[in-house]
Amino acid sequence: MQLLKILIVDDDATVRIGLKSIVAWREHGYQLLPDASDGAEALTICRKTSPDIVITDMKMPGMDGLAFLRALQQEGQQPYIVVLSGYDDFHLVREAMRLGASDYLLKFELEPRRLLEILSPAHAVSQETAGVDLGVMREQVLRDLISHFYLDETAFTSQMTNVGIIFEQEPVWCLLIKAGELYRFEDVSEEMYQTLLFSMRNIAEEIVGDCMQGYYTTGKTGELYVFACLYPQYAADSQLIQNTAHRLHDMLLRYLDISCTIGIGRGDRSPNSLSCAAREAAEAVRHRFLAEDSTVLEWDRMDGHLPRTVEWPDQLRARLASSLVNFDENAMREIIAEAQKQIHCCSKDTALALLLELYSAVREILERYGQDAVSVLKCSFRPVRAFMSMYRTEDMLEWLKQLEQDLTDFLHSGRRESRAGSIVMSVCEKIEHGFAGELSVQTIAEELGLSPGYLSALMKKHTGCNFTEYVTSVRIKHAKHLLQETNDKIYTVALASGFTDQYYFSRIFKRMTGVTPGDWRKGVRLEADT
Repeated sequence: MQLLKILIVDDDATVRIGLKSIVAWREHGYQLLPDASDGAEALTICRKTSPDIVITDMKMPGMDGLAFLRALQQEGQQPYIVVLSGYDDFHLVREAMRLGASDYLLKFELEPRRLLEILSPAHAVSQETAGVDLGVMREQVLRDLISHFYLDETAFTSQMTNVGIIFEQEPVWCLLIKAGELYRFEDVSEEMYQTLLFSMRNIAEEIVGDCMQGYYTTGKTGELYVFACLYPQYAADSQLIQNTAHRLHDMLLRYLDISCTIGIGRGDRSPNSLSCAAREAAEAVRHRFLAEDSTVLEWDRMDGHLPRTVEWPDQLRARLASSLVNFDENAMREIIAEAQKQIHCCSKDTALALLLELYSAVREILERYGQDAVSVLKCSFRPVRAFMSMYRTEDMLEWLKQLEQDLTDFLHSGRRESRAGSIVMSVCEKIEHGFAGELSVQTIAEELGLSPGYLSALMKKHTGCNFTEYVTSVRIKHAKHLLQETNDKIYTVALASGFTDQYYFSRIFKRMTGVTPGDWRKGVRLEADT
């Protein structure tokens, strides 16, 4: 399906950014062109790219919206035009309609669904998929492929073709990009979470797209899957794939400050082979702590060279994670005791595999919450080759003893810092007094000597909200007070409540209350009058 090209024109950078992040454009069949800050810049872009859709502000310095529309009309360009307006700009909207605009949007009350409804007439959809979002269908097909959630391979091949998943040549590679510090994704607002995912995907599309045709879908939190094949002009080359993955890793770290591991699997274009490639990529990522370099891991190069592991049941991993997050020393000791018991009653190969899996589980949990493994595991941190030299049961038990002591020290340190919830109370006080300024979990965590992930976990445990959710609730509470007690403009209320962008404030306020700030103010005052 051909993507429709969209040009966004507005002199306010926050509005441009807001529009670009409000919708997963590519998933809905649209491609964003470089945006413009005034009519003259937009006209230059139109001459070069011939956009299908133009979303433009009316009031801009230099060439304003109306002058821009007149110029488009004179040059014979006829994109689908949507104008942005404020509450008092309807005379400009009427003139824009006369110049060929198809619809308008109120700038500060944008909603994704409303925006997509307005753009839908410009988006030609075939009768077979009318009313259905092809991008969403494609992502679901890829998720079914990853989980092998299909019965008939031939039927599923047709389903892939119907949603436009077509690989021009083989082999097909699966890249699994897994972010390291998952609190970056969990302790943010929904808008920020989506923006982070979009940014990850945009960077992946740019890097992968240099040499490969790719399709993308999300996995678990902080995961992005890419299924891709090289363009016909490139010969099948694993080193080129490795180089591309390393570039992607470096760009995500440089531009988004996201550290990640990229697992690579390989197959042909058949569903069973693609599903196998996804499993290989996931296995490569799962074994990242057993590899010398955990940046980019290709399963073909790892398989047969890794020590054997014994996969722990999910509930044991969950118990281990819970014990570390909740500073539960007894629960942690019970898990270590279980490992000690199993080592006594199994072969040495199985015992070693068990230790490696336990070590990987601890490393993964520490990584998730932004803890430095070397600092926490002062005595028990080991390279994989050191485990391979543990021939005696006594050596394995000694390592378990060291691990238990390291985790005990870690939990004692955490309990001292969070005794009786005092750390959470302190953070809540900081938020209550400083909500109008900049607040970040990273900054406050540094002040308290904690990792951001652990601070967020403590907030969730004691307040039921993560850090960002708590900050937002305090800001909205203050905004309600100002809306009720003052006649300040919405923009002023937003600034006084800690929101630097009125557009973003209106969206968050409506999400939490069900109405816009203006309607909430009217409703409160109507109730007071009755």
